[in-house]
Amino acid sequence: MITTSKNAIEDKLKELVEKIAIPNSIYEEAKNSYIAVGEWLAKETSILHKYNPQIYPQGSFALGTAILPLEDCELDVDAVCLLETTKDNVTQAQLKELVGKRLKENVTYGKMIDPKNGGRRCWTLKYAHSRKFHIDILPAIPCDTINFNNKIFMKEVKKTAIYITDKKNKDFYNFSNDWLKSNPQGYVNWFLDEMKNKTKSIRVYNTCCDEAIEDLPLYRKKHILQRVIQLLKRHRDIKFGTDEDKPISIIITTLATKSYTGEESLYEALLNISKIMKQHVTIRNGEYWIENPVNSEENFADKWKECPRKAELFFSWLNSLNKLFENLLNENIDFSEALDEAYGYIKKNKQDTTFNSFAYMSNPVDSFNLPYRQTPPWVFKNINTVKINATFKKNNQVFSYENNGKPLPKYGTIQFVAKTDALEPYTVQWQILNTGEEARLAGNYQLRGGFYPSEADKKNIKRENTLYKGCHMAQAYIIKNDICIGKSEEFVVNIS
Repeated sequence: MITTSKNAIEDKLKELVEKIAIPNSIYEEAKNSYIAVGEWLAKETSILHKYNPQIYPQGSFALGTAILPLEDCELDVDAVCLLETTKDNVTQAQLKELVGKRLKENVTYGKMIDPKNGGRRCWTLKYAHSRKFHIDILPAIPCDTINFNNKIFMKEVKKTAIYITDKKNKDFYNFSNDWLKSNPQGYVNWFLDEMKNKTKSIRVYNTCCDEAIEDLPLYRKKHILQRVIQLLKRHRDIKFGTDEDKPISIIITTLATKSYTGEESLYEALLNISKIMKQHVTIRNGEYWIENPVNSEENFADKWKECPRKAELFFSWLNSLNKLFENLLNENIDFSEALDEAYGYIKKNKQDTTFNSFAYMSNPVDSFNLPYRQTPPWVFKNINTVKINATFKKNNQVFSYENNGKPLPKYGTIQFVAKTDALEPYTVQWQILNTGEEARLAGNYQLRGGFYPSEADKKNIKRENTLYKGCHMAQAYIIKNDICIGKSEEFVVNIS
């Protein structure tokens, strides 16, 4: 018999949400990337300059509810590119082409566009594999003539509505009033208002933060509702994997927000939301209807009619969710194990094929041939020798570490130094690759496998933190004129 308290469940849920949440550093990197895109689109020399382009985030990235993607997936950063023009002056095809043409004028962005002719509604920029995210840029125009003063523009829902392009629209190439309508900024404002209105304080989750919560970007507020939505989405991902009919994030976010009644703990919020969500799914004219809170004409469940399986999976997920949280206080259930299983940290009846973190590797070369390890992009002329020396530091202890040495403790810092006989100038690129269950469950950002520059102040040095139990690898490449003139052996790091 197991004794379980709500406080213990709460602590476990906090632990889980920290594992799946996007680190602020990733948010900042992605944010800086789409800001750079916006600056390129809006330059005085740009063909878009006269339209005063504005680029802003939408979706889970804007709401602060994004989660680390599962293995082999990327973080999807959605952004709107709003141009000041009207349907009388531009067709959907022309608007789409204007934005695409400007992106292609940039040598870097032009190579990143995938597919080259653009998607159904967006232009997608695929960043380097090591960065693990891509940006979908949605061309748009305002619904009506509005005041473009930014403060006014962001205040009222009706003033944030936009028209967007869609290749499947029958009038895509014609001047027409038949444009898809959207309101991503209005949705963000609605979400923020719901958080404010339903809680005593927006500090509910982040009570120790020294900064004024109101002044923080939405993705840094760490409100109970945001964290609940993250846990709901990860539970969905673990239950359905890559099934295309699984519940979509906008439905989960909308229903969870409507169902949230101001609970001040993750456990109470998840328990109550899982019971209430179903009440906000209505029937209109014989079909399921989940209303967009900022556009009553839009039904987020519109595809359920043509694909009934989507509805079946949604209600199946909701039932399993409700059952999970209702049973956590059952004295015959190990709540920690139940949550670990629900969130993918225990896989019953499946053999773990990741490395044993306590075993030394007898053949590292074969063992590190993994799908997420990138192929070096350079021409090789290995005419120079390269060797890696390493030192480990934790607290006040510093000592040398040998290749494939005894397991190091977690939460220290290991410094790699590339020693080479190559003549300057050259640069050093480092391939870092992690293995093990902890790194895998933390997401693609922690499995790594890509190439990374040396420290800004030290061209031959790379520093890494020992965060995940497992067997990991570093390899140094000496690059000169885009040619690899030498590379080190794989340097194996064991962490216990």
